[in-house]
Amino acid sequence: MSIFRRPQQAPVVIYPKGKSSDILLEYLDKTQVIVTNPWEGSLNLPTIFRMLLSFKFSRFHYLIAYLQLTRAKFVITTTDNDITFYRIKKYLPAVTTIAIQNGLRGNYSSPNSTGFLIEISQEEELACDYILTFGQSMGFEFQKHIQTKFLAVGSIRNNLFAPSSVIQKVNQLAYISQLTNRALRPDEQFADYLGNPISYQEFYAAEKQICDYLANYCAERGLKFLVCGKQNSTFTAEQDFFKPHEVSGRNEPFSSYELLNASKILVSLDSAIGYEFLSRGNRVVIVGGRFSHHPNKTVREMPDIKFGFPAELPTDGPFWISDLSESDLKDRLDSVRSMSDESWTDLIKPYQDLLMRFDPGNQILRKTFSDIGLPTVSGKPA
Repeated sequence: MSIFRRPQQAPVVIYPKGKSSDILLEYLDKTQVIVTNPWEGSLNLPTIFRMLLSFKFSRFHYLIAYLQLTRAKFVITTTDNDITFYRIKKYLPAVTTIAIQNGLRGNYSSPNSTGFLIEISQEEELACDYILTFGQSMGFEFQKHIQTKFLAVGSIRNNLFAPSSVIQKVNQLAYISQLTNRALRPDEQFADYLGNPISYQEFYAAEKQICDYLANYCAERGLKFLVCGKQNSTFTAEQDFFKPHEVSGRNEPFSSYELLNASKILVSLDSAIGYEFLSRGNRVVIVGGRFSHHPNKTVREMPDIKFGFPAELPTDGPFWISDLSESDLKDRLDSVRSMSDESWTDLIKPYQDLLMRFDPGNQILRKTFSDIGLPTVSGKPA
C-alpha cells in the first residue's frame, strides 16, 4: 500500500491476512473484498491525517481511520482473540462486524499478557454483530462479555477438508503435535497463566511423555505409531524434539488432515484439530494433563486445558482423561478401540455441536453470509 494513496475501498474488509482468511475468499465475491493488514509496512499518510482530525492518537484509532477510508460495510476477522476487534463497533456502528473463531480459547497467554477470557471480562462496551464459533459452549462464553449474536459453524478449515480419495484406514495411532515453530531454550519463558510463568520445557514436556507412553502401547497392541507434526518437515527442531518417534511434517495445507483421517485412532492433548476430528466422528482420546507436573499448583489445576473448556464437563470421561496417567490412557484407548461404530457415534454425539460442529462444505457459513447481505459468489450484492 502506498504511503500517500488512500486505502483501497471495498464493501468488505478482512483483516489480518492469514489464519483462514484465504478460505473466506472461497465464498465471497473477490471483486468486492480486500484482505489487508492496516499496520503492515509503512503507515499511510491519508489515514494518519484522518486520525489526527479525530484528535485521537493511538494504534486503535489509526485502525478506525483506516476502516473509515475503505468505506467498508462489513469488517471480518479470523483472529477472534484480538480484543481490539470488539471495540470497533462502538466507533463504527453502521459497519457490520463479524469474528470467526480459529483456535481454542483460554486464559494462558504469551509472557506479560493477560489471558483472553479474563481480558474481555474486564472491559465494558465490547460488541460484535456476529461471532461464528466452533461450538455452542464458546458462543455462550463470548456472550457473557461481548454484545453479540453467535452461530456455531465449526472450524471453517475442517469443514472445507474433503479427503482426496476413499480412505482406507491404516492400523495406526497418530499423536497430534502442538509444538511451536519458535526455537527457545528449555528454561525460557514461553507462556503465562495468572501471573505464573511457564517455561518452554514445562509447556511441552507432557507431549514427549505422552508419545513415549503411546509408543509402548502401540508396540504391545501391534499398531504403528506416528506423530502428526504441526510444522513443515524442514523445521528439524520438531523432529529432534520427538526422537526417536517418527514425525510426519505438515508440508501441504491439508496434509495433516489426510494423515489423521487415515489413522484408526488419534490422541491429542489440547489441540483444536483433535476436536475437529472428534466432530468428524473419528476415534479420538483427549488428554488434559499438559501441566500435571508443573511446580505451581495454580498452573497444575488450570481448567483451561481440560476437555471441553469452557463447557462444564466431568474431569474424566469415556474418551478423555485429566492427567498424564499411563494406565488411564491405556484404558481409554482400549475402550475406544473396542467400541462398535454405532456405540462410538452415540457416545460422542452430545459433545459434537456443544464443542465443535462439523458442517461439510461450510453450508452454515455460506448461508449466514448470504442472509446478512455479504457479496457472495452467488452474486448477492452487499
